[in-house]
Amino acid sequence: RMATAADFETEQARQDLILRVVRAYFGVILARENLLAARDALQAAESNEQRVRALEKVGLVVTSDLLSAQVFLAQMKERRIRAENGVDLARMVLARELGFDPSQNLSVHEPSEPLEVPAASSKTVEQWEQEALSQRPALRAAELQRDAAASQKQLAKAEFGPKLGLFANFERDSEALGGPSGTNWTAGARLEWNLFAGGADRSRLAEAHARERQASYLLEWYRSGVRLEVRQSYLETLAAAQRAAAAKDAVEQAQESLRIIQNRYQAGLTTITELLRAQSAQLDARTAYLAALHDGRVAEAQLERAAGGLTPDSELIRQGESK
Repeated sequence: RMATAADFETEQARQDLILRVVRAYFGVILARENLLAARDALQAAESNEQRVRALEKVGLVVTSDLLSAQVFLAQMKERRIRAENGVDLARMVLARELGFDPSQNLSVHEPSEPLEVPAASSKTVEQWEQEALSQRPALRAAELQRDAAASQKQLAKAEFGPKLGLFANFERDSEALGGPSGTNWTAGARLEWNLFAGGADRSRLAEAHARERQASYLLEWYRSGVRLEVRQSYLETLAAAQRAAAAKDAVEQAQESLRIIQNRYQAGLTTITELLRAQSAQLDARTAYLAALHDGRVAEAQLERAAGGLTPDSELIRQGESK
């Protein structure tokens, strides 16, 4: 039982590794998409600064507008630098989880699929929970450890019972090879009864009983933890899908708002502050949308891992291979 429990613990460690790889994999995609968003925002800030500079030269805007545009341009440059560092760091994390030197160039392992809205789960949370209780490797290992502890307690109890042994001997003796010989034999039975062994047997029984109770309590604790983890991961998948839908609408609204405010600013109907705020809102909406897509894919992997099914043949991995 303990050997089989160790096998289940190895499988649990394998699924934990797959989850880390999935998280790092989509982390690279998210960092790369954030870099593209930062570059687009920087390009827009540069164009905006040039436009404000031209308007300031002909006296259509005040110098403070140009200074505000230059400050915003510097902020976008800083954001692009942070995004570039984020891509490098995400790639090193993925390389480490794959077992490579993080300093190596692993372009061959560069993720290629885009971030997409995760598909809705076809199972209910109750179905996910039952699946987890039946096949989660760590839980199976805890069950076997509980059973092994119960067997140890039974063995400790057996030390107090009577022991009946049978024995027999046969002997043939001769002074010379092939000479006259004599034979003798012995047979009998032996009964042992443990009346007192200095308290050692009772101590071993108490220890085995305590270990069985500990294993049982730990098993119940693991079961409640698995239920909680499944429900938490399930709710995170639903929340990520809802966030992605809301963020997608926010991106479209921010783009339209920016277009209107740009036209109003060029016509002198609004301030530079409103224009820069609209540009920041567009970038924030885009990054929030990307974060929701990333969280949705990671939540899918967490849910499969919580149910004990995050293997190379799992649905999430097969979807990635098909793409």
